[in-house]
Amino acid sequence: MIDIVASLVVVLFGGILLAAAVRNVSRLEQRLMALSLAAHVASALAQIGITQGIYGGGDMLNYMSEGSLVAHAFELDPREFGPFWLDLLLQGEPSTTFPVLGAGSSTGSMVAITAALALVFRYSLFGICLAIAVAACFGKFALYRVFREVLPTPMRARILIAILLMPSAVFWSAGVLKESLVIAGVGPLWLGIHRILRGRPVWGSILVLVGAIPIALLKSYTLFALGVGAAAWFTMDRLLSRSGRTGPVRIRPIYLIVGAALTYASVIGLSQLFPKYSVDQMGEDLARYQRLGVQVGGGSFYQMGDEGAMSLQKQIAFGPLAIATALFRPFVFEANNGLALMASLEILVMTILVVQVLLRTGPRSALRALMSTPVLFGSLVFVLAFGLGVGLATTNFGTLSRYRMPLVPFYAVVVFVLQSSVARKAAVSPPRARAAASRTPPRLGRIRRQSRGAS
Repeated sequence: MIDIVASLVVVLFGGILLAAAVRNVSRLEQRLMALSLAAHVASALAQIGITQGIYGGGDMLNYMSEGSLVAHAFELDPREFGPFWLDLLLQGEPSTTFPVLGAGSSTGSMVAITAALALVFRYSLFGICLAIAVAACFGKFALYRVFREVLPTPMRARILIAILLMPSAVFWSAGVLKESLVIAGVGPLWLGIHRILRGRPVWGSILVLVGAIPIALLKSYTLFALGVGAAAWFTMDRLLSRSGRTGPVRIRPIYLIVGAALTYASVIGLSQLFPKYSVDQMGEDLARYQRLGVQVGGGSFYQMGDEGAMSLQKQIAFGPLAIATALFRPFVFEANNGLALMASLEILVMTILVVQVLLRTGPRSALRALMSTPVLFGSLVFVLAFGLGVGLATTNFGTLSRYRMPLVPFYAVVVFVLQSSVARKAAVSPPRARAAASRTPPRLGRIRRQSRGAS
């Protein structure tokens, strides 16, 4: 009974929030946003069914089991276990009197969050799973607002699909999993950066802080990739010509220096906050993950890099292969179960679109098109940086689809926008000019001006 009540409360609350979120958007956007929320709810139910009924266990059930123990202990003695819960959340020293799975690490933080949700939803897995799915969905709504404000109106439907309806991103953001809460934080953080760059530093800083908290607790390495992407975004934003912000990029050394300094500062600063991901430690951690993957093996196992390479420099040598793996695999013939097949079909579609764009415009023209819109360039840099880390650290196609989920909306936006720009340019070009059009970059700024003129 509690599962039904908790589920109804979460769905009702999500519907109320949705009604508030869609007030100032078009009818098509309203429908797609409602469809996304429904897809997240359905995926949450599917996560529970698959984890319990097919696999018989998994990370979600482990978090729920451990979190329920902590929640019960808190109910018995709040004064003693309140500080214990906070210490578990903030990854303090593991307790010897009350051992908890993953205490002192991000896993312990996830257990603490699950414990808090267990108290709120009275230990209902359905309620907790649906609440996290709704939070992830609204995090993506925040991410959509960034691109909606920057890109032209005709692209909004494609952007919505890219951010809110990519199958793997929906499925893996709808469970009691770290990645679900990470994507819930990525949206506000990216929106906060956008607000700061547009001259609203106070509100933007609040959004960045709110978004960074779950990421820092659960997948802190994501902040490194986001920091590099934000630095690239800032640099291109300042490098663009001031004449309408749609002309060619004008190189200004001061902004190149500032961008490089921001990148360096973000990496060094985050390394101090999270010593586990310092430059010196990262190579050893990657090698350890690779050795563990070799030992575990399995039907979805693949080997990336050299598990004997203990330095970051040696690991980076496998960078191009790692990025290609994160963005273009598994192939269809590598899928050995239903979830892997779903991921491989999604990746196949994305790969076809990427190949089409590169064949029609060329890599340099595509890159120039992205550089003309700084948020897209920053998104590309984030995708490459995050894909590098995931590709090197992951040795299983099943976990690859899950771990790379935070980059999927950004990757899809970049690809969909480029593909849309190429298609639009080819449609309006006369037959004799189409060959020349394929050699010139699609100008997103020109499309933006045309759409504004039409409106």
